[in-house]
Amino acid sequence: MILDGRVAGLLNERYSGWQDKSGQDVLSGKMSLDAVAKYVLDRNQDTKPVSGRQELLENWLNDLI
Repeated sequence: MILDGRVAGLLNERYSGWQDKSGQDVLSGKMSLDAVAKYVLDRNQDTKPVSGRQELLENWLNDLI
Protein backbone atom coordinates (compact mmCIF):
# COMPACT_ATOMS: atom_id res chain seq x y z
CA MET A 1 0.00 0.00 0.00
CA ILE A 2 2.69 2.45 0.95
CA LEU A 3 5.32 1.27 -1.50
CA ASP A 4 2.96 1.15 -4.49
CA GLY A 5 1.88 4.77 -3.89
CA ARG A 6 -1.84 4.16 -3.33
CA VAL A 7 -1.88 5.85 0.09
CA ALA A 8 0.22 8.82 -1.07
CA GLY A 9 -2.05 9.27 -4.09
CA LEU A 10 -5.18 9.40 -1.95
CA LEU A 11 -3.57 11.81 0.51
CA ASN A 12 -2.36 14.10 -2.27
CA GLU A 13 -5.82 14.09 -3.84
CA ARG A 14 -7.58 14.69 -0.51
CA TYR A 15 -5.42 17.65 0.53
CA SER A 16 -4.62 19.16 -2.88
CA GLY A 17 -6.62 22.31 -2.10
CA TRP A 18 -4.18 23.24 0.65
CA GLN A 19 -1.42 23.76 -1.92
CA ASP A 20 -2.90 26.90 -3.53
CA LYS A 21 -2.34 30.41 -2.17
CA SER A 22 -5.55 30.56 -0.12
CA GLY A 23 -4.85 27.15 1.43
CA GLN A 24 -1.32 28.18 2.35
CA ASP A 25 -2.66 31.45 3.82
CA VAL A 26 -5.03 29.47 6.07
CA LEU A 27 -2.29 27.09 7.17
CA SER A 28 0.13 29.92 7.95
CA GLY A 29 -2.47 31.92 9.91
CA LYS A 30 -2.60 34.77 7.38
CA MET A 31 -6.29 34.11 6.68
CA SER A 32 -8.85 34.15 9.51
CA LEU A 33 -12.01 32.06 9.64
CA ASP A 34 -14.04 35.17 8.73
CA ALA A 35 -11.78 35.74 5.72
CA VAL A 36 -12.25 32.12 4.64
CA ALA A 37 -16.04 32.50 4.87
CA LYS A 38 -15.91 35.71 2.82
CA TYR A 39 -13.60 34.05 0.26
CA VAL A 40 -16.06 31.17 -0.23
CA LEU A 41 -19.17 33.38 -0.33
CA ASP A 42 -17.60 35.87 -2.77
CA ARG A 43 -16.78 33.04 -5.17
CA ASN A 44 -20.07 31.19 -4.65
CA GLN A 45 -18.03 28.01 -4.24
CA ASP A 46 -19.47 24.57 -3.76
CA THR A 47 -18.58 23.64 -0.20
CA LYS A 48 -19.81 20.05 -0.21
CA PRO A 49 -17.76 17.75 2.00
CA VAL A 50 -15.28 15.50 0.24
CA SER A 51 -14.78 11.89 1.30
CA GLY A 52 -11.47 11.02 2.91
CA ARG A 53 -12.04 7.45 1.67
CA GLN A 54 -11.38 6.02 5.12
CA GLU A 55 -13.37 2.86 4.36
CA LEU A 56 -11.32 2.27 1.20
CA LEU A 57 -8.09 2.54 3.17
CA GLU A 58 -9.47 0.24 5.88
CA ASN A 59 -10.46 -2.35 3.26
CA TRP A 60 -7.00 -2.22 1.69
CA LEU A 61 -5.43 -2.75 5.10
CA ASN A 62 -7.79 -5.60 5.97
CA ASP A 63 -6.96 -7.31 2.67
CA LEU A 64 -3.31 -7.43 3.76
CA ILE A 65 -4.07 -9.12 7.06
